[in-house]
Amino acid sequence: SVGTLTGLDVNGSITLGGVITEKVGNNYNTTLTPTANVLTVDLGNANTILGAPSNSAINEWAFTNVGVDPGESKSITVILDANTAATYGDACSVDGTSVSNGVQWSGGSPPLATSNTDILTFIIVRDNSGVTKVFGQGNTDFS
Repeated sequence: SVGTLTGLDVNGSITLGGVITEKVGNNYNTTLTPTANVLTVDLGNANTILGAPSNSAINEWAFTNVGVDPGESKSITVILDANTAATYGDACSVDGTSVSNGVQWSGGSPPLATSNTDILTFIIVRDNSGVTKVFGQGNTDFS
């Protein structure tokens, strides 16, 4: 046991012999309100973000505090207590930089928002040359 680490950088393989636990940001009923149809998803404290979107379309996803360097990726899960007025778009930015072609969704287009719980998974990948792409998948209408 080494106690609580505030940072750890490992160069090489890692073998984990247990369960990985991630922190969760927000509560299910935390209202997520896009500004000018841009929803900011702050990854500064958690990779799993919860919330209830307001009655505004989400045309753009602004991922902040991502911090992926070339040759790295990060997975994000957004669990939305959704409503059909909060439609999902594919424009996106990572740490303030617009991503060419936006979110590349499984199936070719953003999922339809439902009035039940929607789970959206994003994988942000920066290749070794520094090109960033965002891939998204929606599992929707959990009731």
